[in-house]
Amino acid sequence: MNKEIAKAIPIADYLSTKGIHPQRQNNHSLWYISPFRKEQKASFKVNLLLNKWHDFGNDQKGDIIDLVMKLEQIDNFNTAIQFLKNNFNSTSFSFRGKEVLSDTKNNNTITNLKVEKLQHPALLELLRKRKIPKTLAENYCKEIHYDLNGKHYFAIGFENNKGGFATLNPYFKGCIAPNDISSFESNNISALVFEGFIDFLSYLTLKKRPYTKTPLQDYHILNSVHNVEKLLPKLKKYHKIYCFLDNDTSGKNALKKIKNRWTDRVIDQSNHYRKHNDLNEYLIHKTDGEKLHSRCGYVAQKN
Repeated sequence: MNKEIAKAIPIADYLSTKGIHPQRQNNHSLWYISPFRKEQKASFKVNLLLNKWHDFGNDQKGDIIDLVMKLEQIDNFNTAIQFLKNNFNSTSFSFRGKEVLSDTKNNNTITNLKVEKLQHPALLELLRKRKIPKTLAENYCKEIHYDLNGKHYFAIGFENNKGGFATLNPYFKGCIAPNDISSFESNNISALVFEGFIDFLSYLTLKKRPYTKTPLQDYHILNSVHNVEKLLPKLKKYHKIYCFLDNDTSGKNALKKIKNRWTDRVIDQSNHYRKHNDLNEYLIHKTDGEKLHSRCGYVAQKN
């Protein structure tokens, strides 16, 4: 395990192993009673997107390695990384809260996989905070339960084209192998491309699209920017390709790859939510009456 992989291990997972659990969640932040002192009001914040912590009681902050060194009383950087390697050798962790990729070599450690109807209160609350209607999510998502290295996990599961799942729970994004894109196709001449399934559901929410087995347009969800190369051949048949990717480096790089292959067909839709990192963040923060531009993801007619 190198430094970058160690830093990708979710701080929330590490704290959970020590019996330290959040008191509340505010958007992408978890708030804890500080592990460094006794207090009644939670003042220790973990940013899920950056995977960083900040103790407002003493203004100390850092990444997971800094935290391990303090809580485990380790004074050597490499020893802290070895500690994390010994205690967190599971299949996947998020890089800066961005996304999690499963390690198929270790995937056989996943046992007791169960796919159920979406109903767990914590997952429904997560959808509520993301402003995704429960009835919409139920049509596309499942509730996944599994055991990994002796621990039980559950998450929202979004099935991909190869039968694996992109997963999301209140603490991290993940993947149950095989990792692949998810597609909803119905012989349309235009396609919409999304980075993750929450953005896909956000689009359907914003445009008030009903669930239908014959979609108005074809939808492709990457589930990971690493899947761009898998998607490129599937885009050949479309006249227009509307891309709803994130306003960050990885999203822009993915868009560039698609444009390089299908130059004149690609329409970048990220300008419609340019003040936000992604489409779901736009949905969460949009004001009453604010609508996604009517031409955003314009529905073309079939041949």
